[in-house]
Amino acid sequence: METTLIRKACRFRLEPSAAQRGQMEWFAGARRWVWNWALAAWRTFYREHGVSIPAGELSARLTALKGEPATAWLAEMENACRALVRLPTGSVAC
Repeated sequence: METTLIRKACRFRLEPSAAQRGQMEWFAGARRWVWNWALAAWRTFYREHGVSIPAGELSARLTALKGEPATAWLAEMENACRALVRLPTGSVAC
């Protein structure tokens, strides 16, 4: 007996209000900043130690940034934005 695989796709259109659009743009920018920061931290650690930075250390560093004046805005991020930024190397920033 043969099995047939059927794939189905759905399309959705978002029509956010001006306030929602601003929040979405802020969310995307914050997520990109965290990604770039985590990637830079991973690269530096790898150059110095020859291994990937442990996920717990990366997470601790990100948590510490929230207490610094220049990056205090990180504390305002929703958990969904902070959660699990996966680097291409397999490390995770939380």
